Amino acid sequence: NLPRAFVHQFIGQMVASVEIRKAPRVVLQWNEEQIWPVHDLRLMLQKAGLLKLRKGRLSLTRRGRDLIQEGREGALMNRLFRAEIARTRTPRDIHGWEAALDAGWGFMLHNWTNRQFRWHGPGALAEDMLPPYARERILLQEGKEAIPILFELFFLDMMEAFGLAESRIAPVPEDTGRRMRQYRPTPLAPRFLTFNLAHPDISIEETG
Repeated sequence: NLPRAFVHQFIGQMVASVEIRKAPRVVLQWNEEQIWPVHDLRLMLQKAGLLKLRKGRLSLTRRGRDLIQEGREGALMNRLFRAEIARTRTPRDIHGWEAALDAGWGFMLHNWTNRQFRWHGPGALAEDMLPPYARERILLQEGKEAIPILFELFFLDMMEAFGLAESRIAPVPEDTGRRMRQYRPTPLAPRFLTFNLAHPDISIEETG
């Protein structure tokens, strides 16, 4: 794990995180696992081959040092995005809803890059973007109410983390007492993600 001193320094740069704002102030020393953005980032960097562990010490790999150079921002994002998809592609049950969502990555990404820049809630987006087999699997195993929740956790949160989506709290009448988050693609999404229909893989541009 990352040293506590580094985690504490990293926290100072992540004050916008809801999880950190809600954390008890009496805790003076944080472990890596207590701050999920730090823990998640470390796992992703290792999966991308940018960080290595040797004799109990974490350090940048040769590829990692190369990709943090000025002008390599697009290549770095490319590497991290692919690594994060690969890291999530480990469904425990090949017949479960996770496997169904995993199989629909290309379908969902293609739909996302072709959407207009309009705000929509997770429910409407899931209805338009989920592959039918994934929607049916979630419906059978988790229920109808879980469809927008799982779509938001599995897809929309990742798109927002990589700057390919933006979100807002939807304006709703005050007497309803409800607050709903809405999402839309950012202008970066269609530039970063391209598709070659003659090849089964997703082409991710190294946008600077």
